[in-house]
Amino acid sequence: EILALAVLVAAARAGSASPPESSAYILIIDHSASMYEAPTRSDEKNIRLDAATLVVDSARAGDTIGVINFGLDAEELLPLTAITDGNKRGLCERIHRKPKVNPRGTDIIAALSNSIPMVEAATRKGMAAKIVLMTDGVMEAYNYDSSGRPQQRYADEPAALKEVLRSLRQHKTVVNCVALGQQANSGFLRTIAIETDGGYYRANTGEDLPAVYLR
Repeated sequence: EILALAVLVAAARAGSASPPESSAYILIIDHSASMYEAPTRSDEKNIRLDAATLVVDSARAGDTIGVINFGLDAEELLPLTAITDGNKRGLCERIHRKPKVNPRGTDIIAALSNSIPMVEAATRKGMAAKIVLMTDGVMEAYNYDSSGRPQQRYADEPAALKEVLRSLRQHKTVVNCVALGQQANSGFLRTIAIETDGGYYRANTGEDLPAVYLR
């Protein structure tokens, strides 16, 4: 169980051989329906949430953490917050709160965009921002027109992603991507990881996370 959770801690701490005294960890967590609904049910046991709390538990003095939930839209569950021995339990409980996002989609671009204010705040404090993005799906984002019909949200999806990654690179932000399940778009996630000097990790199911960690 600890190994299963530690894959995200290892991912979060990747990206620099000599990390600064304190770091800002930004966890972007997929809450799309495929995580808990048939046929995929990629993470019914919520291992990804337990992993997020393990990052809190293992934080060093001076570290901060922020959490973004996403599905079709994205929400800032936890603003960038300093981690102390006194608030760790409260932070872990907050991470396990029921998300308010629409689960009928997977807008990775929106999730990354929502991380930029946190990245900027970390930069102002002289901290290195490290993002862990976990998803089991493909990029799927749309809006509804006046007739209720879905329309693609981004006229040029590659360009939208490129712009977000440009902003993250400006702040020297590493994005480590974890692809969970067979449905995850590995090419899309690899692009994000490569463009930000991050790592790419893959597991077929939540239960396979230990094997990913042991590679």
